[in-house]
Amino acid sequence: MKSKLLLPFISIFIISCNSTNAQYQIIYDAPVNRQLKTISGYDNIHNQDLAFYIDVGGNVVTSASPYWIRWDRKSNSFIQNPHYNLLNGSTCYTGQGGFEWSKVGFFMKSFLDTNFIMARADWINCQWFEGWYSNVLSYNLGINTTILNNVGMYDFDIDRENDSIIYGVGSTYLSPCKFWKSTNRGVNWSAILPAGMNFLDRPSIKINPLNRNVITIASNKLWKSFDAGATISLISVLPIQASDLLIDYIDSSIYIHNGSHGIYKSTNGGLNFFQSSAIHCNVLLINPDNHNILYTGTDNGLFRSTDGGNIWTLYFNSFNNYNGIVGIVKYKNDGDTVFISNLSSVYKIWESLVNINTMSNNAPSKFSLSQNYPNPFNPNTIINYSIPSNVKGQTSNVKLMIYNALGKVIATLLNEKQNSGSYEVEFNGEDLPSGVYFYQLEAGDFVETKRMILLK
Repeated sequence: MKSKLLLPFISIFIISCNSTNAQYQIIYDAPVNRQLKTISGYDNIHNQDLAFYIDVGGNVVTSASPYWIRWDRKSNSFIQNPHYNLLNGSTCYTGQGGFEWSKVGFFMKSFLDTNFIMARADWINCQWFEGWYSNVLSYNLGINTTILNNVGMYDFDIDRENDSIIYGVGSTYLSPCKFWKSTNRGVNWSAILPAGMNFLDRPSIKINPLNRNVITIASNKLWKSFDAGATISLISVLPIQASDLLIDYIDSSIYIHNGSHGIYKSTNGGLNFFQSSAIHCNVLLINPDNHNILYTGTDNGLFRSTDGGNIWTLYFNSFNNYNGIVGIVKYKNDGDTVFISNLSSVYKIWESLVNINTMSNNAPSKFSLSQNYPNPFNPNTIINYSIPSNVKGQTSNVKLMIYNALGKVIATLLNEKQNSGSYEVEFNGEDLPSGVYFYQLEAGDFVETKRMILLK
């Protein structure tokens, strides 16, 4: 049995099961005894908000702070309970001798004005609500907030071209769900209750990106408004209970999914759906740069389709523990980089940012790992290593890992079979903080570790 050198401080549809050579960095770990619920990303018209938000499990009564965390990609900083605690929720008196809790389960920022935030507080049992949900508005990033009295929307969508217009839909718990609309940034609301629409379980609502007058609602049925919310009509009975709804920004195809029955797609406006994939999907995302590329997070890892959802390939499942994915974020103009979260950590996943070059095909006489250069570096550095041929001339499985100063794996640069030769790897640490890191090469019985410094 080989012994490893310990690091300092270490304590139609088609599903392919062949994973890619996707690499990763861990950028956030959940607090002790807490679990992550999801991550959410938001862009704006200036494309400056490269932050995303991490929902930390628990509520304001039974769990300690933080509840939400904002990660700023530019500064690589984490802000606990951002926006003046707007996302924390609150406790309130029930009037019956006890207190109930609320926690923000979903929120949205305006594409035009990121100071404008609308949120949904879940499972509150107090006042000014319908259907066990209350909604909160802020026009100055949470400094001041307004609670929407007698309005209870489970899901809502702010128009990306005119953020005065907001559509929302309620969920059936204590009262019938309604279809809501505001034309003045949430100051006033009107609602209609179409016949047969009073039993929706956690519905989703989206504004069609190609026709802003078309609004789609999905639950166990599909509803649409074609006249900017003046009327709403039943389109079809869905093959599954939809837990989410996506509309393609190029051809208006509709995707629905839930965690038990796979992904369904409609190419005729929701009249008919076919099963795009049998994958049990927790979360689904359309690549903002290429609508044919989709990502789905499952209990078995991250899958990717490059043909509009027909063929799916396992893209990443090298988690430290639980493989189930609960959130995906993908930014525009960001190459193949995607951010995902499972219950314990947030990962940055990519393919092309690590360049592996073959420097020589001549068989070296021994394994070697060179000192990276430059060192210190910001944010790129080069790592060279050599793999000799073994006695049988077989390839070697080569792993090149990055560790932080505590001995935790924060990136896997390489984990594949390689022929003998000399290689060069470029590592990009743009999403890591300054500090001391270690890189370790493992190939066969050979293990070597070296130290490097990221200095920003």
